[in-house]
Amino acid sequence: MFSSADALLRGTEHGSAVISRDLRGGGAKTLSDLRRDVHALASFLSSRGISRAAIVTDDTYLFETAFFACAAAGTVPVLPASVSEGYLSRCQRLFDAVLAEDCAVSGRDGTFSIAMLAAEYEPRGAMPPVSDTSPYMMFTSGSTGAPKLVTHTFSDLFLEARAAFRLLSGALTRSDFACATVPCRHAFGLAFRVMMPILTLLPASVRCAVYEEEFSAMAGIPFIVTSPAFLKRLDGVRRTDASAVMSAGGVLPAFAAELAEKAFGCQVTEIYGSTEAGAFASRTGLGGSGAWKPLPGNFATIKDGMLCVQSPYARGGHLFRTDDLAEGAPDGRFILRGRSGRAVKIEDNLISLDDVDAYLRSHGWIRDARSVRLIRGGREEIGCAAILTDEGRDSLSSLGSGKFEIALRKSLRSVLDPLEIPRSWRFVERFPESSMGKIRDCDILELFAAGAYQEAGRSSQEGQG
Repeated sequence: MFSSADALLRGTEHGSAVISRDLRGGGAKTLSDLRRDVHALASFLSSRGISRAAIVTDDTYLFETAFFACAAAGTVPVLPASVSEGYLSRCQRLFDAVLAEDCAVSGRDGTFSIAMLAAEYEPRGAMPPVSDTSPYMMFTSGSTGAPKLVTHTFSDLFLEARAAFRLLSGALTRSDFACATVPCRHAFGLAFRVMMPILTLLPASVRCAVYEEEFSAMAGIPFIVTSPAFLKRLDGVRRTDASAVMSAGGVLPAFAAELAEKAFGCQVTEIYGSTEAGAFASRTGLGGSGAWKPLPGNFATIKDGMLCVQSPYARGGHLFRTDDLAEGAPDGRFILRGRSGRAVKIEDNLISLDDVDAYLRSHGWIRDARSVRLIRGGREEIGCAAILTDEGRDSLSSLGSGKFEIALRKSLRSVLDPLEIPRSWRFVERFPESSMGKIRDCDILELFAAGAYQEAGRSSQEGQG
Protein backbone atom coordinates (compact mmCIF):
# COMPACT_ATOMS: atom_id res chain seq x y z
CA MET A 1 0.00 0.00 0.00
CA PHE A 2 1.38 3.41 -0.96
CA SER A 3 2.19 5.67 1.97
CA SER A 4 1.34 9.02 0.34
CA ALA A 5 0.17 10.71 -2.84
CA ASP A 6 3.76 11.74 -3.48
CA ALA A 7 4.96 8.12 -3.40
CA LEU A 8 2.10 7.12 -5.68
CA LEU A 9 2.64 9.81 -8.31
CA ARG A 10 6.40 10.36 -8.37
CA GLY A 11 7.49 6.75 -7.97
CA THR A 12 8.46 4.46 -10.82
CA GLU A 13 7.27 1.10 -9.54
CA HIS A 14 4.09 -0.73 -10.59
CA GLY A 15 3.67 1.41 -13.69
CA SER A 16 1.96 -1.40 -15.62
CA ALA A 17 -0.59 -2.06 -12.86
CA VAL A 18 -4.17 -1.59 -14.08
CA ILE A 19 -5.92 0.93 -11.81
CA SER A 20 -9.24 1.46 -13.60
CA ARG A 21 -11.53 -0.45 -15.92
CA ASP A 22 -14.64 0.30 -17.88
CA LEU A 23 -16.77 -2.70 -16.99
CA ARG A 24 -19.18 -1.85 -19.82
CA GLY A 25 -16.71 -2.76 -22.51
CA GLY A 26 -14.29 0.17 -22.57
CA GLY A 27 -10.56 0.16 -22.01
CA ALA A 28 -8.30 0.10 -18.98
CA LYS A 29 -5.85 2.60 -17.50
CA THR A 30 -2.54 1.88 -15.80
CA LEU A 31 -0.66 3.69 -13.06
CA SER A 32 1.79 4.98 -15.72
CA ASP A 33 -1.18 6.51 -17.58
CA LEU A 34 -2.30 8.24 -14.40
CA ARG A 35 1.16 9.61 -13.64
CA ARG A 36 1.49 11.03 -17.14
CA ASP A 37 -2.02 12.55 -17.20
CA VAL A 38 -1.67 14.05 -13.70
CA HIS A 39 1.64 15.63 -14.72
CA ALA A 40 0.08 17.14 -17.86
CA LEU A 41 -2.96 18.55 -16.09
CA ALA A 42 -0.84 19.86 -13.19
CA SER A 43 1.36 21.67 -15.71
CA PHE A 44 -1.70 23.31 -17.22
CA LEU A 45 -3.11 24.38 -13.86
CA SER A 46 0.26 25.85 -12.82
CA SER A 47 0.57 27.77 -16.09
CA ARG A 48 -2.86 29.34 -15.55
CA GLY A 49 -2.29 30.11 -11.86
CA ILE A 50 -5.61 28.55 -10.89
CA SER A 51 -5.95 28.61 -7.10
CA ARG A 52 -9.19 26.62 -6.69
CA ALA A 53 -10.86 24.24 -9.14
CA ALA A 54 -14.20 22.45 -8.87
CA ILE A 55 -14.05 18.83 -10.06
CA VAL A 56 -17.21 17.85 -11.92
CA THR A 57 -17.01 14.23 -13.07
CA ASP A 58 -18.03 10.85 -11.76
CA ASP A 59 -15.58 8.93 -13.93
CA THR A 60 -13.23 7.45 -11.34
CA TYR A 61 -10.10 7.76 -13.49
CA LEU A 62 -10.79 11.34 -14.60
CA PHE A 63 -11.62 12.29 -11.01
CA GLU A 64 -8.32 10.83 -9.79
CA THR A 65 -6.48 12.68 -12.54
CA ALA A 66 -8.02 16.03 -11.62
CA PHE A 67 -7.81 15.52 -7.86
CA PHE A 68 -4.11 14.59 -7.82
CA ALA A 69 -3.21 17.18 -10.48
CA CYS A 70 -4.68 19.93 -8.32
CA ALA A 71 -2.52 18.85 -5.40
CA ALA A 72 0.61 18.69 -7.57
CA ALA A 73 -0.08 22.16 -8.98
CA GLY A 74 -0.86 23.79 -5.63
CA THR A 75 -4.51 24.17 -6.69
CA VAL A 76 -7.16 23.43 -4.07
CA PRO A 77 -9.67 20.87 -5.38
CA VAL A 78 -13.27 21.74 -4.53
CA LEU A 79 -15.79 18.88 -4.53
CA PRO A 80 -19.29 20.35 -5.00
CA ALA A 81 -22.33 18.76 -3.37
CA SER A 82 -24.12 18.77 -6.73
CA VAL A 83 -22.96 18.95 -10.34
CA SER A 84 -26.06 20.75 -11.64
CA GLU A 85 -25.43 23.99 -13.53
CA GLY A 86 -27.66 25.94 -11.16
CA TYR A 87 -25.78 24.74 -8.09
CA LEU A 88 -22.37 25.42 -9.65
CA SER A 89 -23.41 28.93 -10.66
CA ARG A 90 -24.47 29.68 -7.07
CA CYS A 91 -21.13 28.40 -5.73
CA GLN A 92 -18.83 29.86 -8.39
CA ARG A 93 -17.30 32.34 -5.94
CA LEU A 94 -15.59 29.33 -4.30
CA PHE A 95 -13.48 28.38 -7.33
CA ASP A 96 -11.65 29.87 -10.31
CA ALA A 97 -12.23 27.06 -12.79
CA VAL A 98 -14.23 23.89 -13.38
CA LEU A 99 -12.53 20.65 -14.38
CA ALA A 100 -15.24 18.65 -16.13
CA GLU A 101 -15.69 15.33 -17.85
CA ASP A 102 -17.50 16.85 -20.80
CA CYS A 103 -17.77 20.39 -22.08
CA ALA A 104 -18.61 21.74 -25.52
CA VAL A 105 -15.46 23.88 -25.76
CA SER A 106 -12.63 23.40 -23.27
CA GLY A 107 -11.83 26.76 -21.68
CA ARG A 108 -15.17 28.46 -22.26
CA ASP A 109 -16.45 30.21 -19.12
CA GLY A 110 -13.58 28.75 -17.11
CA THR A 111 -14.64 25.13 -17.71
CA PHE A 112 -11.96 22.71 -18.96
CA SER A 113 -12.10 19.13 -20.19
CA ILE A 114 -9.99 16.86 -17.98
CA ALA A 115 -9.49 14.24 -20.68
CA MET A 116 -8.65 16.77 -23.40
CA LEU A 117 -6.06 18.61 -21.33
CA ALA A 118 -4.48 15.37 -20.08
CA ALA A 119 -4.16 14.11 -23.65
CA GLU A 120 -3.05 17.31 -25.38
CA TYR A 121 -1.12 19.41 -22.86
CA GLU A 122 2.60 18.73 -22.74
CA PRO A 123 3.96 18.07 -19.20
CA ARG A 124 6.60 20.57 -18.10
CA GLY A 125 9.69 19.63 -16.11
CA ALA A 126 9.54 16.98 -13.43
CA MET A 127 6.40 16.04 -11.54
CA PRO A 128 6.09 18.50 -8.64
CA PRO A 129 6.06 17.03 -5.12
CA VAL A 130 2.67 16.54 -3.51
CA SER A 131 2.56 17.67 0.11
CA ASP A 132 0.63 15.72 2.74
CA THR A 133 -0.71 19.06 3.95
CA SER A 134 -2.28 19.88 0.57
CA PRO A 135 -5.90 20.87 1.28
CA TYR A 136 -9.10 19.91 -0.46
CA MET A 137 -12.62 21.22 0.14
CA MET A 138 -15.94 19.40 0.11
CA PHE A 139 -19.51 19.85 1.26
CA THR A 140 -21.64 18.05 3.82
CA SER A 141 -24.64 16.20 2.38
CA GLY A 142 -27.25 18.60 3.71
CA SER A 143 -29.33 15.76 5.15
CA THR A 144 -30.20 17.85 8.22
CA GLY A 145 -29.76 21.36 6.85
CA ALA A 146 -27.90 23.44 4.29
CA PRO A 147 -24.63 21.90 3.01
CA LYS A 148 -21.52 23.21 4.80
CA LEU A 149 -18.03 23.63 3.37
CA VAL A 150 -15.38 21.46 5.06
CA THR A 151 -11.61 21.49 4.51
CA HIS A 152 -9.36 18.42 4.90
CA THR A 153 -5.81 17.56 3.91
CA PHE A 154 -4.42 14.71 1.81
CA SER A 155 -2.84 13.34 4.97
CA ASP A 156 -6.31 13.09 6.57
CA LEU A 157 -7.55 11.19 3.53
CA PHE A 158 -4.65 8.73 3.47
CA LEU A 159 -5.01 7.98 7.18
CA GLU A 160 -8.72 7.36 6.72
CA ALA A 161 -8.18 5.02 3.77
CA ARG A 162 -5.46 3.10 5.62
CA ALA A 163 -7.71 2.62 8.67
CA ALA A 164 -10.41 1.05 6.51
CA PHE A 165 -7.84 -1.01 4.61
CA ARG A 166 -6.72 -2.66 7.86
CA LEU A 167 -10.36 -3.49 8.49
CA LEU A 168 -10.84 -5.17 5.10
CA SER A 169 -7.33 -6.14 3.93
CA GLY A 170 -8.09 -9.87 3.85
CA ALA A 171 -11.19 -9.38 1.73
CA LEU A 172 -9.50 -6.94 -0.65
CA THR A 173 -6.84 -9.49 -1.57
CA ARG A 174 -9.66 -11.67 -2.95
CA SER A 175 -11.11 -8.83 -5.06
CA ASP A 176 -10.77 -8.52 -8.83
CA PHE A 177 -11.96 -4.91 -8.89
CA ALA A 178 -13.78 -2.22 -6.90
CA CYS A 179 -17.24 -1.07 -7.92
CA ALA A 180 -19.36 1.67 -6.34
CA THR A 181 -22.86 3.08 -6.28
CA VAL A 182 -21.80 6.34 -4.58
CA PRO A 183 -20.27 9.38 -6.32
CA CYS A 184 -16.60 10.27 -6.08
CA ARG A 185 -17.37 13.66 -4.55
CA HIS A 186 -19.10 12.06 -1.54
CA ALA A 187 -16.75 11.83 1.48
CA PHE A 188 -17.31 8.08 1.60
CA GLY A 189 -16.86 7.73 -2.17
CA LEU A 190 -13.64 9.76 -2.10
CA ALA A 191 -12.06 7.64 0.63
CA PHE A 192 -13.21 4.18 -0.46
CA ARG A 193 -14.20 4.32 -4.12
CA VAL A 194 -11.26 6.50 -5.15
CA MET A 195 -8.47 6.46 -2.60
CA MET A 196 -8.40 2.99 -1.03
CA PRO A 197 -8.42 1.08 -4.37
CA ILE A 198 -5.67 3.13 -5.97
CA LEU A 199 -3.43 2.98 -2.89
CA THR A 200 -3.70 -0.81 -3.00
CA LEU A 201 -3.60 -1.01 -6.83
CA LEU A 202 -7.04 -2.59 -6.95
CA PRO A 203 -8.63 -1.74 -10.33
CA ALA A 204 -11.69 0.46 -9.93
CA SER A 205 -14.71 0.63 -12.19
CA VAL A 206 -14.79 4.02 -13.89
CA ARG A 207 -18.58 4.29 -13.57
CA CYS A 208 -21.13 3.99 -10.79
CA ALA A 209 -23.44 1.01 -10.83
CA VAL A 210 -26.94 2.46 -11.10
CA TYR A 211 -29.15 -0.63 -11.16
CA GLU A 212 -29.10 -3.61 -8.83
CA GLU A 213 -28.98 -6.05 -11.76
CA GLU A 214 -25.65 -4.65 -13.00
CA PHE A 215 -23.70 -6.63 -10.41
CA SER A 216 -24.95 -10.00 -11.65
CA ALA A 217 -23.62 -9.16 -15.12
CA MET A 218 -20.08 -8.43 -13.90
CA ALA A 219 -17.28 -10.93 -14.49
CA GLY A 220 -15.05 -11.40 -11.45
CA ILE A 221 -15.33 -10.83 -7.72
CA PRO A 222 -16.07 -7.20 -6.79
CA PHE A 223 -15.39 -5.15 -3.70
CA ILE A 224 -18.55 -3.06 -3.45
CA VAL A 225 -18.77 0.47 -2.04
CA THR A 226 -22.40 1.42 -1.56
CA SER A 227 -25.10 2.92 0.68
CA PRO A 228 -28.17 1.78 2.63
CA ALA A 229 -30.40 3.44 0.02
CA PHE A 230 -29.05 1.02 -2.61
CA LEU A 231 -28.97 -2.08 -0.43
CA LYS A 232 -32.63 -1.70 0.50
CA ARG A 233 -33.55 -2.40 -3.14
CA LEU A 234 -31.91 -5.82 -3.51
CA ASP A 235 -34.97 -8.01 -2.98
CA GLY A 236 -35.10 -10.64 -5.74
CA VAL A 237 -31.71 -9.76 -7.29
CA ARG A 238 -29.71 -12.71 -8.60
CA ARG A 239 -26.76 -13.55 -6.34
CA THR A 240 -23.30 -12.19 -7.14
CA ASP A 241 -20.42 -13.27 -4.90
CA ALA A 242 -18.49 -10.27 -3.60
CA SER A 243 -15.28 -10.17 -1.56
CA ALA A 244 -16.67 -7.43 0.69
CA VAL A 245 -19.51 -4.92 0.79
CA MET A 246 -18.93 -1.58 2.51
CA SER A 247 -21.87 0.71 3.24
CA ALA A 248 -22.09 4.26 4.58
CA GLY A 249 -24.31 7.30 4.40
CA GLY A 250 -26.86 6.14 6.96
CA VAL A 251 -27.78 3.31 9.30
CA LEU A 252 -28.52 0.05 7.48
CA PRO A 253 -31.84 -1.50 8.57
CA ALA A 254 -31.68 -5.15 9.60
CA PHE A 255 -33.85 -6.29 6.67
CA ALA A 256 -31.47 -4.58 4.20
CA ALA A 257 -28.45 -6.24 5.83
CA GLU A 258 -30.15 -9.60 5.25
CA LEU A 259 -30.99 -8.75 1.63
CA ALA A 260 -27.37 -7.75 0.96
CA GLU A 261 -25.95 -10.93 2.49
CA LYS A 262 -28.23 -13.03 0.30
CA ALA A 263 -27.39 -10.99 -2.80
CA PHE A 264 -23.60 -10.84 -2.36
CA GLY A 265 -22.74 -13.87 -0.23
CA CYS A 266 -21.04 -11.86 2.53
CA GLN A 267 -22.00 -9.69 5.45
CA VAL A 268 -22.04 -5.92 5.03
CA THR A 269 -19.39 -3.84 6.78
CA GLU A 270 -21.01 -0.57 7.75
CA ILE A 271 -18.98 2.59 8.24
CA TYR A 272 -20.15 5.32 10.57
CA GLY A 273 -18.73 8.77 9.93
CA SER A 274 -19.34 12.21 8.55
CA THR A 275 -17.85 14.67 6.11
CA GLU A 276 -16.33 16.55 9.04
CA ALA A 277 -14.94 13.58 10.98
CA GLY A 278 -14.34 11.04 8.21
CA ALA A 279 -14.80 7.29 8.72
CA PHE A 280 -14.90 6.79 12.46
CA ALA A 281 -16.42 3.41 13.41
CA SER A 282 -17.65 0.16 11.91
CA ARG A 283 -19.82 -2.85 12.49
CA THR A 284 -20.36 -5.98 10.40
CA GLY A 285 -23.47 -8.01 9.68
CA LEU A 286 -25.69 -6.42 12.32
CA GLY A 287 -27.83 -3.72 10.77
CA GLY A 288 -30.57 -2.10 12.81
CA SER A 289 -29.50 -0.93 16.26
CA GLY A 290 -26.29 -2.95 16.81
CA ALA A 291 -23.27 -1.39 18.52
CA TRP A 292 -20.47 0.38 16.61
CA LYS A 293 -16.75 -0.11 17.28
CA PRO A 294 -14.40 2.86 16.69
CA LEU A 295 -11.70 2.24 14.09
CA PRO A 296 -8.13 1.95 15.46
CA GLY A 297 -6.92 5.30 16.80
CA ASN A 298 -10.48 6.68 17.12
CA PHE A 299 -12.31 7.24 20.39
CA ALA A 300 -15.96 7.85 21.29
CA THR A 301 -17.31 9.88 24.22
CA ILE A 302 -20.93 10.51 25.17
CA LYS A 303 -21.63 14.02 26.48
CA ASP A 304 -25.16 15.08 27.41
CA GLY A 305 -26.47 12.16 25.37
CA MET A 306 -24.62 13.30 22.24
CA LEU A 307 -21.87 11.34 20.51
CA CYS A 308 -18.49 13.07 20.48
CA VAL A 309 -15.65 11.59 18.45
CA GLN A 310 -11.89 12.00 18.39
CA SER A 311 -10.08 10.96 15.24
CA PRO A 312 -6.45 11.28 14.10
CA TYR A 313 -7.61 12.39 10.64
CA ALA A 314 -10.26 14.93 11.60
CA ARG A 315 -9.74 18.46 12.93
CA GLY A 316 -6.21 17.74 14.04
CA GLY A 317 -7.36 15.09 16.50
CA HIS A 318 -9.60 17.46 18.44
CA LEU A 319 -12.92 16.30 19.91
CA PHE A 320 -15.79 16.70 17.44
CA ARG A 321 -19.41 16.82 18.62
CA THR A 322 -21.77 15.09 16.20
CA ASP A 323 -25.51 15.61 15.77
CA ASP A 324 -26.19 12.00 16.79
CA LEU A 325 -27.77 10.82 20.02
CA ALA A 326 -25.95 7.81 21.46
CA GLU A 327 -25.28 5.73 24.55
CA GLY A 328 -22.11 3.96 25.59
CA ALA A 329 -21.58 0.21 25.24
CA PRO A 330 -18.83 -2.14 26.53
CA ASP A 331 -15.26 -2.00 25.13
CA GLY A 332 -15.52 1.59 23.93
CA ARG A 333 -18.39 0.84 21.56
CA PHE A 334 -21.53 2.93 21.23
CA ILE A 335 -25.15 2.58 20.12
CA LEU A 336 -26.77 5.27 18.00
CA ARG A 337 -30.15 6.56 19.15
CA GLY A 338 -31.09 8.83 16.26
CA ARG A 339 -30.35 12.37 15.14
CA SER A 340 -30.76 15.28 17.53
CA GLY A 341 -32.33 17.31 14.73
CA ARG A 342 -35.01 14.61 14.36
CA ALA A 343 -36.67 15.65 17.61
CA VAL A 344 -39.61 17.98 16.90
CA LYS A 345 -42.36 19.68 18.87
CA ILE A 346 -45.96 18.88 17.96
CA GLU A 347 -48.45 20.98 19.93
CA ASP A 348 -45.74 21.66 22.55
CA ASN A 349 -44.92 17.94 22.94
CA LEU A 350 -41.37 16.85 22.13
CA ILE A 351 -41.44 13.86 19.79
CA SER A 352 -38.54 11.83 18.41
CA LEU A 353 -39.20 11.11 14.74
CA ASP A 354 -36.57 8.38 14.86
CA ASP A 355 -38.53 6.62 17.62
CA VAL A 356 -41.71 6.97 15.59
CA ASP A 357 -39.99 5.46 12.56
CA ALA A 358 -38.63 2.57 14.65
CA TYR A 359 -42.15 1.67 15.84
CA LEU A 360 -43.51 1.96 12.30
CA ARG A 361 -40.85 -0.44 10.96
CA SER A 362 -41.97 -3.04 13.49
CA HIS A 363 -45.48 -3.01 12.01
CA GLY A 364 -46.28 -5.94 9.73
CA TRP A 365 -47.40 -3.64 6.92
CA ILE A 366 -44.35 -1.35 6.86
CA ARG A 367 -40.86 -2.26 5.70
CA ASP A 368 -39.32 1.20 6.08
CA ALA A 369 -40.54 4.62 7.20
CA ARG A 370 -39.39 8.22 7.24
CA SER A 371 -41.44 10.72 9.22
CA VAL A 372 -41.38 14.53 9.00
CA ARG A 373 -43.09 17.44 10.72
CA LEU A 374 -45.85 19.08 8.68
CA ILE A 375 -47.85 22.26 9.14
CA ARG A 376 -51.33 22.06 7.59
CA GLY A 377 -53.66 25.03 7.95
CA GLY A 378 -51.65 26.28 10.92
CA ARG A 379 -51.82 22.86 12.62
CA GLU A 380 -48.74 20.78 13.36
CA GLU A 381 -48.77 17.08 12.59
CA ILE A 382 -46.54 14.21 11.57
CA GLY A 383 -46.45 12.98 8.00
CA CYS A 384 -44.83 9.71 6.98
CA ALA A 385 -43.46 8.31 3.74
CA ALA A 386 -43.54 4.53 3.97
CA ILE A 387 -42.39 1.54 1.94
CA LEU A 388 -44.84 -1.30 2.43
CA THR A 389 -44.20 -4.99 2.96
CA ASP A 390 -45.95 -7.53 0.70
CA GLU A 391 -48.63 -7.88 3.38
CA GLY A 392 -49.04 -4.11 3.46
CA ARG A 393 -49.39 -3.91 -0.33
CA ASP A 394 -52.05 -6.60 -0.30
CA SER A 395 -53.97 -4.80 2.45
CA LEU A 396 -53.76 -1.47 0.63
CA SER A 397 -55.04 -3.10 -2.54
CA SER A 398 -57.97 -4.83 -0.84
CA LEU A 399 -59.00 -2.02 1.51
CA GLY A 400 -58.32 1.05 -0.61
CA SER A 401 -56.28 4.03 0.54
CA GLY A 402 -58.80 5.61 2.93
CA LYS A 403 -59.74 2.46 4.86
CA PHE A 404 -56.11 1.28 4.82
CA GLU A 405 -54.91 4.47 6.53
CA ILE A 406 -57.70 4.28 9.11
CA ALA A 407 -56.81 0.66 9.91
CA LEU A 408 -53.11 1.51 10.07
CA ARG A 409 -53.61 4.43 12.45
CA LYS A 410 -55.92 2.34 14.64
CA SER A 411 -53.35 -0.45 14.93
CA LEU A 412 -50.65 2.05 15.96
CA ARG A 413 -52.61 3.33 18.98
CA SER A 414 -51.22 0.55 21.16
CA VAL A 415 -47.59 1.66 20.68
CA LEU A 416 -47.74 5.38 19.86
CA ASP A 417 -49.32 8.39 21.53
CA PRO A 418 -52.02 10.11 19.45
CA LEU A 419 -49.71 13.00 18.50
CA GLU A 420 -47.02 10.53 17.39
CA ILE A 421 -49.28 8.72 14.92
CA PRO A 422 -48.81 10.14 11.41
CA ARG A 423 -51.93 11.81 10.03
CA SER A 424 -50.67 12.11 6.47
CA TRP A 425 -49.12 9.28 4.49
CA ARG A 426 -47.23 8.71 1.25
CA PHE A 427 -46.75 5.08 0.23
CA VAL A 428 -43.83 4.79 -2.16
CA GLU A 429 -41.74 2.16 -3.91
CA ARG A 430 -38.58 3.88 -2.67
CA PHE A 431 -37.64 7.08 -0.89
CA PRO A 432 -36.33 10.02 -2.90
CA GLU A 433 -32.56 10.25 -2.62
CA SER A 434 -29.94 12.92 -3.09
CA SER A 435 -27.14 12.32 -5.60
CA MET A 436 -25.13 10.94 -2.67
CA GLY A 437 -27.76 8.35 -1.80
CA LYS A 438 -28.93 10.32 1.24
CA ILE A 439 -32.55 10.38 2.37
CA ARG A 440 -33.16 13.99 3.36
CA ASP A 441 -36.11 15.49 5.19
CA CYS A 442 -36.41 18.24 2.57
CA ASP A 443 -36.97 15.63 -0.17
CA ILE A 444 -39.53 13.72 1.92
CA LEU A 445 -41.38 17.01 2.50
CA GLU A 446 -41.61 17.49 -1.25
CA LEU A 447 -43.81 14.40 -1.44
CA PHE A 448 -46.35 16.18 0.73
CA ALA A 449 -45.91 19.66 -0.74
CA ALA A 450 -46.76 18.38 -4.21
CA GLY A 451 -50.06 16.94 -2.99
CA ALA A 452 -49.45 13.77 -4.98
CA TYR A 453 -50.54 10.60 -3.21
CA GLN A 454 -48.11 7.87 -4.25
CA GLU A 455 -49.05 4.27 -3.72
CA ALA A 456 -46.74 1.30 -4.11
CA GLY A 457 -46.76 0.59 -7.81
CA ARG A 458 -48.84 3.58 -8.98
CA SER A 459 -49.39 7.33 -8.51
CA SER A 460 -52.66 9.21 -8.41
CA GLN A 461 -54.28 12.33 -7.00
CA GLU A 462 -56.32 11.31 -3.98
CA GLY A 463 -57.44 13.07 -0.83
CA GLN A 464 -56.16 12.39 2.64
CA GLY A 465 -57.89 9.67 4.66
